[in-house]
Amino acid sequence: IRACELACVVMSGCSTTPLNKCKHAARQTPRHVTAKQINQQASRRYREAHTQLVRAEFRSAIKTYDKVISQYPFTPYAVQSQVEQIYAQYRSLEPDEATASADRFLREHPRYPNIAYVYYLKGLIDQSRDNSLFDFLPISTAGYDPKAKEEAFQDFALLLQRFPHTRYAADARQRMIYLRNRIAEHDLLIVHFYMRRGAWLAAAKRAESIITGFPGAPATAKALLDLKRCDGKLGLKDQEKQVDILISTNARTIKAAETH
Repeated sequence: IRACELACVVMSGCSTTPLNKCKHAARQTPRHVTAKQINQQASRRYREAHTQLVRAEFRSAIKTYDKVISQYPFTPYAVQSQVEQIYAQYRSLEPDEATASADRFLREHPRYPNIAYVYYLKGLIDQSRDNSLFDFLPISTAGYDPKAKEEAFQDFALLLQRFPHTRYAADARQRMIYLRNRIAEHDLLIVHFYMRRGAWLAAAKRAESIITGFPGAPATAKALLDLKRCDGKLGLKDQEKQVDILISTNARTIKAAETH
């Protein structure tokens, strides 16, 4: 009886007599729930969250996914909920939360069958940090901090390195080209900044980094012309001749770049 009393006090905290406590606890003890029933409950709650996601009710979906993850942690629905919650956080403009969730998932589930999708999501999340109203207006955003672009570029590069044949590879490559061009444009503005102040050596070094680091970017062709001018100002005749050769070799590309 004493053992029963102690258990009842801990479990129920009732103010009835010890014997009544035991009877009360027995009535409140939930019947055994089978694994099949737990799985069914998890399935229902997951479908609720997924429906909210499809309806673009992202904040509601995040909360419902939380319930699946916390209440049914050992079901397959919990793992899938974590993935879809990352997407919901991304779409609800919560990049910090989405990044933290993605990093945690990559650590805890490295063997997830569609892990490439999570790497792809990371790229989308970092790229979204750079999005603004100006993307929809005829205003250049090249002067903005390129850190988000650089991180997104690295995310997509890692995806292609690890999963070159994934279904997300083609889109990742296109995004990398776009990001490469934007980063190169930003660096070209720095070249022009140095040139306006007569810092020809600093401008030349930055122009060289664009040429070697962003082959194929429109800004690279413009950087060649800037590098030639810098070498001329610095009296570097041999280097200037070498740049002339590059300019003549890429004449068509430079002409196309000058029209933009």
